[in-house]
Amino acid sequence: MNYFMMMNKSPLFRMAILMALTCVFACNQDNATAQNEAKATSALSAHDQPVKKIQKPGLSSSELAKLTRFQDEASGKFGYKNERGEIITQAVYDAAMAHREGNLARVMKDKKFGFVGLDGKEAVACQFSDAGAFSEDLAAVKVDGKWGFIDESGNMVIKPSYDFTLRFNEGMSSVQKGGKWGYINKKGEEVVPVKYNATGYFNNGLASVMLGKKWGYVDATNKTIIPFEYDRADPFGMSEKNAGRVTVGDKTFYINKQGECVKDCK
Repeated sequence: MNYFMMMNKSPLFRMAILMALTCVFACNQDNATAQNEAKATSALSAHDQPVKKIQKPGLSSSELAKLTRFQDEASGKFGYKNERGEIITQAVYDAAMAHREGNLARVMKDKKFGFVGLDGKEAVACQFSDAGAFSEDLAAVKVDGKWGFIDESGNMVIKPSYDFTLRFNEGMSSVQKGGKWGYINKKGEEVVPVKYNATGYFNNGLASVMLGKKWGYVDATNKTIIPFEYDRADPFGMSEKNAGRVTVGDKTFYINKQGECVKDCK
């Protein structure tokens, strides 16, 4: 599933598709070009694809109930209800997403994105031309055609300067500039140079990256851990615990962090 590619559609279109396909997000993520080809051909934004299933044990039953969104039949607008079915957020939004990680849910009004908190109040005003869900306490937002990141208070913690970004995982986000990809940390520092043709999420301390036409793996210091010799490479642990799925020609198998085949080696 090419889950990072995007169609040249409006944010409203992508939000509408997502509400209809809430359960489509899954673990069977196919890497290769899918990992970050935000380049232009899927209805789903990369920010709308979870890296892994998020467990959120700290919410009470009443807080969980506040995650319920509803649509007003008369106006077609969206809002949120509490556990008793009482409206806590008026149906004034053109689109509304469920809470995922953290305390804020993404909403859109008049083609601008903002965030609503668990109390039903608008915590971050609808002011961004596009936005991703919160992950590791940060959310990607688009301002004047560039992407950056805000915190849950709405503070811009990483200046919008990238053509595209992926959500944070293991403290790292893949970013695109000038057609090339690299990684930033949560301070906005480019710890892996923006020089790769494609990149995936960091997982188990490694990231699959493409240099030229071949894939390999680097760590958070940009040290090459596994050489660039694969036609395709998945994030470590994404489909097999402590292993990365790789492809050479028509052969797909699994390797460990030393580059040794550990499964499907024949």
